[in-house]
Amino acid sequence: MAATQPTIRILYSDLDLAVYRRLASLTATVDDAKDDDEMSRRYVEQLNQIFPSMRWHCISGSNFSASVVAGPDSMAHFCVQSGNHKTAVLIFGSPTQKSV
Repeated sequence: MAATQPTIRILYSDLDLAVYRRLASLTATVDDAKDDDEMSRRYVEQLNQIFPSMRWHCISGSNFSASVVAGPDSMAHFCVQSGNHKTAVLIFGSPTQKSV
């Protein structure tokens, strides 16, 4: 079987378009991750830099089912599936608390 080009398929997104475009450009740096955990870390690191007003988290692999109980203060923002790892990944953010 011939190797296929790793791809990241967007399943769901409500990110701001400018943020989404920047994130989409990161596909190459994420696709060569060794495993799901590294892929998740890379997404979260990039999102924290691109969109610092949110606290970003990522659930992947066997923990994906936990996404349904992410919490009322969290909102799913970006769900991807990487052909490289054959795993669904949910990335979600919650607003950072601002000091008063």
